[in-house]
Amino acid sequence: MSKKTNVTRSQLVSLVKSVSGVIERWEAANTDEAPHVIWRGRPTKAISEAMVESFEEMFGAVATLDIDVDAHAIALAIDTFNDRYDEWAEQSELSPEMTSPSGSPEMWSTWRELITTLADRPVRSIESIAQLDIEKVGDRQIALIYGWAQSDGSPDIQKVREERANPGTHFDKSKWVHPQDAADAAEVAARWSQRSLRIAASDAMGEASMAPETLDDLIRQDVSSKQIAMMLNIEVAEVKERARLLNIPIDGQFVPSVSPHDRMQDIRDADQDRKRKLHQAASQAEMRAAETDPATMAERILSLAADGQKPKQIVRTLASDFSDLTEAKVAGILAHAEKAESIEV
Repeated sequence: MSKKTNVTRSQLVSLVKSVSGVIERWEAANTDEAPHVIWRGRPTKAISEAMVESFEEMFGAVATLDIDVDAHAIALAIDTFNDRYDEWAEQSELSPEMTSPSGSPEMWSTWRELITTLADRPVRSIESIAQLDIEKVGDRQIALIYGWAQSDGSPDIQKVREERANPGTHFDKSKWVHPQDAADAAEVAARWSQRSLRIAASDAMGEASMAPETLDDLIRQDVSSKQIAMMLNIEVAEVKERARLLNIPIDGQFVPSVSPHDRMQDIRDADQDRKRKLHQAASQAEMRAAETDPATMAERILSLAADGQKPKQIVRTLASDFSDLTEAKVAGILAHAEKAESIEV
């Protein structure tokens, strides 16, 4: 078995610079040359497919804990940019009329912060106590310069005097780290520790989700019919019918018996009503975008849902075009569409 290798700082620097080149070409292009949409009545640059692909490659490179220590700061900055990018992308789907297709100010602010992590930090030197004495620097200030402090945080003047009397007692130039550099390194280490815990928790949740609870289990746990329907991607009517067969109360009451014909009709009516609303939402979305834009993720989700596909099926159908699409995002878009439709009705 080959030994697993860590992602190195040089690899991340090279990757981020490559992404930066894609962004710079997009910024330099005229509106007519770059991908654009009509937003708020005028042509506006939109995040290009090349940018999205380069972002995804960069995010994928740091989706691991196997990263060299000197690259942790860059990886954390990429994580932060990833979070702001995801927030912008989600808002673009849910509220395109309120979200700039060029990205959000928060997203681009974190990108600029990411770029600052690429530069090699200069090695800071320190003057000897003898030289500081010549410059008439006081012992208190010397202690602060050297980072020597007592348990209460006050400058340790005694160490200054001992070092002056016997150089090397407390100071080894080869091992000395500037106090600010030490503080920065401690902050990165703390954030990396939190990141490790989040990834471990996420992995544990992923393993747990491989064996989801059954419909019967959820009904017996007194979970609401609506919540069960969302968790299992089924209709509320199906949940209530199963509760009736188990003779277990759901939503605080037993489900009354109905004839097989009426039961099937209720399920068909609910499904037809849902499809009607989704068809109407999809049609309205298509009409708004027909003049200038290809079908967006939301429009295609609504169209597939109107054809009867469940969120899990929709994710699989659109996987090749939208690799970051999740069942949760699909469910959110469908819920948003159905809520908007119910308000209009």
